[in-house]
Amino acid sequence: MVKIMAKNKKQTSELPSDELVESKKDEIKSIFQQILDGEIDIKSGKKTVSDKLDIIKSELLLLKDKAIPYSVIKKILEDKIDLTISEQTLRQYCQTRLGFPKKQRAKKPSDEELQNIINKPIQNNEGNVDAKAALTKQDTYE
Repeated sequence: MVKIMAKNKKQTSELPSDELVESKKDEIKSIFQQILDGEIDIKSGKKTVSDKLDIIKSELLLLKDKAIPYSVIKKILEDKIDLTISEQTLRQYCQTRLGFPKKQRAKKPSDEELQNIINKPIQNNEGNVDAKAALTKQDTYE
């Protein structure tokens, strides 16, 4: 038997014997198999926001490729079905479970591309000036 006791923020435990664990292997295997076969329900009775979104997923799918802001969807859900949800949770649900597209971020330039930008000549009123000179040149304003 596992016995856990708390003493002054320290925990001690007593582990079961190897013989006990060995003797219960078949029983544990049977229980795990029943769970996999759906004979034993391991879900808690707790309902989550995702459970509620599952109910309206076909309606959410209507918006999949329409670029509707998640803030708008969130507000509609709050107003019409009294479902309070964060934009992040809604976004994560829509992207992972319903396949909504993720916003593409701008590609960060490589070190080589940055170096090319820095070394690229800059056109000004006086003619071509390299970027290093342009960065160090002091402009005077009158």
